[in-house]
Amino acid sequence: MKALIISDVHANIDALRSIVEAEPDADAIYCAGDVIDYGLNPSEVIAYIKEKNIHTVMGNHDEAFVNVVLEQPPHDMNEPFTFAQYNCSIMTDEEKDFIRNLPMELSWEMDGIEYFMTHRFQPNYEVIWSRTLFSKYWAEKYPNSDPNKEHRCIFGHTHRSCILTLDDDKLWLNPGSASYRRGDDPTKDANYAVIVDGKITLKTVPYPRKHLYDQVCAMNLTDHERRCGIFFFGDPE
Repeated sequence: MKALIISDVHANIDALRSIVEAEPDADAIYCAGDVIDYGLNPSEVIAYIKEKNIHTVMGNHDEAFVNVVLEQPPHDMNEPFTFAQYNCSIMTDEEKDFIRNLPMELSWEMDGIEYFMTHRFQPNYEVIWSRTLFSKYWAEKYPNSDPNKEHRCIFGHTHRSCILTLDDDKLWLNPGSASYRRGDDPTKDANYAVIVDGKITLKTVPYPRKHLYDQVCAMNLTDHERRCGIFFFGDPE
């Protein structure tokens, strides 16, 4: 079986579509959260997730959108706005409900291996470095799992591609961000992972960014959000 693993799409339909089209033979697609915010096309991303039946959990940006942005009065879009406020201004009630109803975690079995997926291990950027901590976390999150099977956790959030093997039957995977990099990573391609018959491969694919860069430059974003957007989508091709 082939699974496509993505995370941190951040309302970037161009990156999401490029990843999925690069792996047309995937049997299942999983997304480790942050569907919206810090991007320009939340509606298109939600429609694509539904169309492709992408199994998705809620990320911290999705959660903040639900708990903060949707609880505030509508923002005056004539004033400088954030990406989250912009997303809110163009999303339908049905799309907002889709984000509200995303689960916090998912678990499944594939090719005899058990998987648990959530957006982040801890509120900040902590990761699991020890077998003991992994086993404790797994027992809390997946108490009915089979102790004789291999166990794998999938996280997003850090925007850094990584496979950390803690033991023969314990590892965690982060596919990296489908949308944007951290400040110390100058590459702009979309990151993702594939799992084929249990073997994990980290991959990247380029996607068109010039129109995103141009749109960000023309928007009435706050200074911080504008700088972020220019960095995310900059160096247009």
